[in-house]
Amino acid sequence: MFKYNMDQDRRDSFFDIIPDMYNDPSYKHYKGLDAEILKILLDEKFADPKERQNDAPTIQKFYDFMVRFPEFTAHGYLIGEPRLDYRISIEGLIGIPHDSEARDVFFRTFHNADEYDEFKDGSIRCWYD
Repeated sequence: MFKYNMDQDRRDSFFDIIPDMYNDPSYKHYKGLDAEILKILLDEKFADPKERQNDAPTIQKFYDFMVRFPEFTAHGYLIGEPRLDYRISIEGLIGIPHDSEARDVFFRTFHNADEYDEFKDGSIRCWYD
């Protein structure tokens, strides 16, 4: 079983936390997580590389994609104290592909996402429930 680094204040300091409509301090949404910060979270044991949000890819698979295509960032949620299921979950990615290869690999890698969006600004997003 993965042994998490339980320094929740340090973990949370790496994130752009989105105000939560549930008013639950143990459940926090985030956006804009890049590969550089995700590497720190993995190295410091705040994130389990094998963790996945339901049918989403593992955190490791998201990380590998983000290293190859750094124009993409992750969004998801954090679970913290007092809950016992402490973790970081990635629900998907968003970014503006720099070239057709990035777009093609994104489609192939995340084709089974629950939601897949293309926006007028050229960005693409996947989300797993």
